[in-house]
Amino acid sequence: MRWFEREVEIRYADTDQMGIVHHAVYACYTELGRTDLCAKLGMPYAELENQGTFLMVAAMTSRFVHPARYGQCLLVRTAIQRLSRRLLEFSYEISVRETGQLVFTGTTTHVFTTGVGKPRSADDLLFQKLSHGT
Repeated sequence: MRWFEREVEIRYADTDQMGIVHHAVYACYTELGRTDLCAKLGMPYAELENQGTFLMVAAMTSRFVHPARYGQCLLVRTAIQRLSRRLLEFSYEISVRETGQLVFTGTTTHVFTTGVGKPRSADDLLFQKLSHGT
């Protein structure tokens, strides 16, 4: 797998009363990772959607390894784990940038759809660009 990386500063709004990143926020961090990956491969989400292709989330797995806290900077690593004409699966590893401490692992599975949610196949150009990320 080819990993793509981006940094994310933990905002105060991302944390709970104890200053720990709330579990629901990791879904946002994974979204940042995958949209960044697609952009780096030449297929920004906005362009995909303007062309009538949407990546509907069909499943998400999450494993919370260690708490992340307000004030830390995270490294979000994203890779394409599986790619077919109808399905795309991403893997994620999130760690504290300064220490390398792993805090989260997970996956998301996406179905290629039209703007109204009907399944569709990835066109040749999209499939080719995403293939460069595997």
